[in-house]
Amino acid sequence: MANPLISAESLRALAFTDDQWKAFVQLVNQCKAPPHDKLAGKNLNTTAWLLDSGASLHMTGQESILTNIHKIPPMPIFLPNGEVTHATSKGDVQLSRAIKMTNVLLVPGLTCNLISLAQLIDEQKCGIFFANDICVIQDLLSRTPIGAGEKRGGVYYFHSLDPVRACSITEEQSDLWHSRLGHPSVKVLRSVINFNNTLSDRCCSK
Repeated sequence: MANPLISAESLRALAFTDDQWKAFVQLVNQCKAPPHDKLAGKNLNTTAWLLDSGASLHMTGQESILTNIHKIPPMPIFLPNGEVTHATSKGDVQLSRAIKMTNVLLVPGLTCNLISLAQLIDEQKCGIFFANDICVIQDLLSRTPIGAGEKRGGVYYFHSLDPVRACSITEEQSDLWHSRLGHPSVKVLRSVINFNNTLSDRCCSK
């Protein structure tokens, strides 16, 4: 794998420190799957998803992974081997805890699963950042990584990353904020700041 370090400017855009980026790369490496042939009409790992900048819509050849399936007018799809098939259905795919893809085309004969980057950005309100042989899918609101891609054989394979809270608030910290905000109710306090389960429901003494 190429040097995992990227420029300081890119790290600042991602809200990652150098150490955080190293840890992120290690996490992706732990998720590595064996290499596969590239879209050449050979069956890929049917659970693998490829990040495709050229696809306008998500596509799969596996009906079994789709939910909420419904029929659509026949849509011509050109397969990598030059053949033409038609998508006649679409549905949803729960790609990870953080990412649910909608309007995924069911394409008979397609031997891989394709994630359209354009559709993913529109659906998830996320940013996708490329650096060396890795890309990061980041929620734009929380700036939390929700997915990643690892480049193998010229294509990027998707890796699921469960979102982690950027800041975990301890009970002592919740007491401090409770005081700073004028001793509001727990319900109000939770609506202002993302607290973890350590926030207690004990009554304020003031």
